[in-house]
Amino acid sequence: MGAPTKKISQETFDEAVKENIDEFDMEPDEAVQSAIEEFEAQGVSLEGILKDYAGEGGRAEHPVLGAVKALDQALEGGEGHDV
Repeated sequence: MGAPTKKISQETFDEAVKENIDEFDMEPDEAVQSAIEEFEAQGVSLEGILKDYAGEGGRAEHPVLGAVKALDQALEGGEGHDV
């Protein structure tokens, strides 16, 4: 089998993990591993995908999204100042 050529979004990965938990009563770590194995078996590249649990008690948001929110807040608070 060649190198993976298909790609998915972070949202698709997170939904697959959530489905594993909801539909198959898996623990978060087990659900993540199952999603990784399933996507890899389908030839999907998981490059750039955060491979952890995004739900309650897990990863709250993508780190880039958090940085963007912090930047937005800094810019809002800096009205009238050069940034």
